[in-house]
Amino acid sequence: MKNSVRTLTLSLFALAILSILFVLYLKIRVSPTPAKLPPAEILGRYGYDTSFGGFQLTLSTNGVYELHRYSSAGGSEQERSEGIYTIKERKVQFTPNHSDQKPWEGYLVPWGQRTYFLKDGDFERFYRAIQRGEEPRKGGQSDDFALDNDKETTQPTGLPKFPQAWQHLLKDIRPITKGMEPGHAFLYREAKSAVILYKQGYLQDASRYALDVIQRSNYCEPGEASTHDVNIVLGAIALKSGKTQKAKEYLLQATQSFPVRSSSPYQYLLEGLWRAGETDAVLTYIEALIKKEDDPERTANWKSSVQSGKVPALFVLDEN
Repeated sequence: MKNSVRTLTLSLFALAILSILFVLYLKIRVSPTPAKLPPAEILGRYGYDTSFGGFQLTLSTNGVYELHRYSSAGGSEQERSEGIYTIKERKVQFTPNHSDQKPWEGYLVPWGQRTYFLKDGDFERFYRAIQRGEEPRKGGQSDDFALDNDKETTQPTGLPKFPQAWQHLLKDIRPITKGMEPGHAFLYREAKSAVILYKQGYLQDASRYALDVIQRSNYCEPGEASTHDVNIVLGAIALKSGKTQKAKEYLLQATQSFPVRSSSPYQYLLEGLWRAGETDAVLTYIEALIKKEDDPERTANWKSSVQSGKVPALFVLDEN
């Protein structure tokens, strides 16, 4: 009896060993191997960090990659992939180790000493980011595009080297090069830049920034201060162009959201519309402002002045 138990135990142990060896054999057999080692200049980590999470892609010397996409909510990992990669003319083909993950691809895009990692759907958005002055960014903070972590502090000149299929995007590009500050929360920084550029007299660039904030606010929340300020900037620009009705529309749109403090040229816009006889629009704005002001009595005095036809203390002849 003892011999039978011992024999059975040894048989089960041998079967377990064989099973483990078979699994290892299959893993080695089906795991892809890189055809050749990648060039040294493309090795490293590519990534970005946002207010909501980030992306990190590591290209190793042995042709192996690791991808991590994570959320800032508790540091949770949203996506993870490992495998091998091959590169041809800066197009990178990725083959995951796990059979339930599909192969994918991307591009390494040189720009001066920098190298970005972009996928097919990134190029038009990257082009628009260059137009707005978001790229080339200062540092690794971004709301989108993966950059070689070792080259964050370098500032490229000229234009990036897009693949042939997207080179047409760069033909007539006119980047904004003033006003943008580095950091997270791009829409907030873009709205702030619109105000800065307006006050510096760069009305066309200010308008492009402001319109972009409004367009992107259709699918993300830029914040009350940003929404308010870009509408004020667009209203002030419209007023300078003699488009009083359009300026009034932007002012009324600005009443939908209010910051406690604003550096936007709202005084100039209010005075211009008041002098143009658009008293109702001015009163609507002031009434909305009363709800946000630290000193509602002062704002109420502005309202009384407008109603009585006097120049309120809120208005200034010099918008600066």
